[in-house]
Amino acid sequence: MKVECRKIINELAHDEPPTANKERLTVGKSYDVLEVAFDHRVSMCWYRIECDDGKPWLILSTQFQIVSNKIPPNWIVSQYDGGIAFSPASWLPPREFWEKLFAGDTATRKTYEEEKQKMAT
Repeated sequence: MKVECRKIINELAHDEPPTANKERLTVGKSYDVLEVAFDHRVSMCWYRIECDDGKPWLILSTQFQIVSNKIPPNWIVSQYDGGIAFSPASWLPPREFWEKLFAGDTATRKTYEEEKQKMAT
């Protein structure tokens, strides 16, 4: 699945200028979607994409347009408190996986890269 950034917004306060996302995204650029998460408590959807800073952030989906709707073959659906997510099974539980990745855990990084490769096929 691929999306194109159409606009950059401040996800926490729509009336303030974007800060972090302005450094993470480029309007007009296409990104591979690594995960899709829906939170029913706030009625919102996020895409996890590897941003311009090289990190896989969850970004509010309203900033993008889908340009390829091909679902990666390694995605499964999982349920968490308040929502559902589509991602590789090896990235579960999500909070633990992403914390380890951002902390620099080498085994988690290897799993992340292997799953990204599977999505590209």
